[in-house]
Amino acid sequence: MKRGVNKKSQLTLYIIIALVIIAFIILFFTLRNRAKPGEINVINAEEYIDKCMRDSAEEAVEIMLPQGGYLSPSNYKLYNNTKVAYLCKMDYYYAPCINLEPMYIEHLESEIKNYSQSKVDRCFVNLESQMGKRGYDSSFEGGGELKVELNPNQIQVDADKKLTLEKNGQTTRYENFSVSFANPIYDLAIISVEIVNYEAEDCEFHYSEYEKNYPRFNIDKVFTENSTKIYTIGNEMQLRFATRSCALPGGFI
Repeated sequence: MKRGVNKKSQLTLYIIIALVIIAFIILFFTLRNRAKPGEINVINAEEYIDKCMRDSAEEAVEIMLPQGGYLSPSNYKLYNNTKVAYLCKMDYYYAPCINLEPMYIEHLESEIKNYSQSKVDRCFVNLESQMGKRGYDSSFEGGGELKVELNPNQIQVDADKKLTLEKNGQTTRYENFSVSFANPIYDLAIISVEIVNYEAEDCEFHYSEYEKNYPRFNIDKVFTENSTKIYTIGNEMQLRFATRSCALPGGFI
């Protein structure tokens, strides 16, 4: 009876050892075939470029939002050590401000594109270099110029470029790189445009009434010296900009 139990135990042990050996073999070949950090597989080349476009656009937005939608504001109010761009301003007293960005959405799209273009170009160069190291012949068509489009709660980035990869007689083609992802910058910008229109026409924006109709975002207004107002719109992500309208002598509003 004991001999049978021992044989059964030995058989179980052999099975366990065999499974462990198989697992090690599978793990070895998996790690061997896995791309090193910074390398790109033909399978995820498109994913690599899409991520590059998304990351660069998100970086641009992160810089722009606290600065009135600018990467590097030139006409701004320094507020909490941040250059907050004026979207509506009048240097004289008593007069309503002038809208400095009548095409605000287009301006934001242009800023995101300007920031992202060089970064995405470098990603294409890196992709070609990495695939060449792995034995692929690669060729590009198109200039790769970016197109950025802002939509409600969404950013879309497209790159006009085609990629062909060849290895061992097999060819893989990628066309029209495109990525879209959730982001509230469009919605924040639309509210900003409404505020600026009120400031330019009536010298004042009654945000308490606006919040009742659009409760999704908080709207905060701070009065600073020189009759400048700092608006902050949003929740987790916030767009901040400055206005100066119907200013009174002494800086009082």
